[in-house]
Amino acid sequence: MENINGKSSVEEFIRAYIQRGFGAMNKNDFEVWIFSQLMQGGLKGKSNYDISLELRLPESKVRRLAYEAQLKYPSGVSYKDLLSESLKKVKLSKDSNHLCFPIENISLRNYLSNVLKNNGSYIDSSFNSEIVKINIEDFAIILEVVDTDVASKLKVEYNKPNVKEILTDIVKNYGGQAMSDLVGKGIDNILEAAKKYTIKNN
Repeated sequence: MENINGKSSVEEFIRAYIQRGFGAMNKNDFEVWIFSQLMQGGLKGKSNYDISLELRLPESKVRRLAYEAQLKYPSGVSYKDLLSESLKKVKLSKDSNHLCFPIENISLRNYLSNVLKNNGSYIDSSFNSEIVKINIEDFAIILEVVDTDVASKLKVEYNKPNVKEILTDIVKNYGGQAMSDLVGKGIDNILEAAKKYTIKNN
């Protein structure tokens, strides 16, 4: 709670409060602002469940407040960074064809959904709204949109025309667990992790 107790935080709130006109901020606006400050401080990195216990709120309200806070008061953290953090918890599906990883951040989930939808695909959250399941090949779409630099370097490293073909070859030659290991390093480390997997000649 230290984020809203200092003089500077009070001054910041007053600035935010009068920005739209004195008295224009309603109860929900006030709660969203406070929540955004807490998320940048003492609550940063905590799960929705832990936040709900600390603030004594239902998880559904935590999710709503987090979503509104991200829209109204962006933290400056990129989708790439948020995705990299989520990918560190990636698991391989039993069929070895899908990657499953948690995304509690509604903004990030909506962003990924939009990226895939614009490329004719989708994410599957039917089992659990906070668990994202995507086809391994679809991860190539996300990578090329979120980090074109890494995607380009992968193509050069493997001398392949597209990332989808590279990932497919890795799974075909080394098994799905190799893909899980590679992606689980996070976007920034994908190229370095991929170097130990040399595509075999058919």
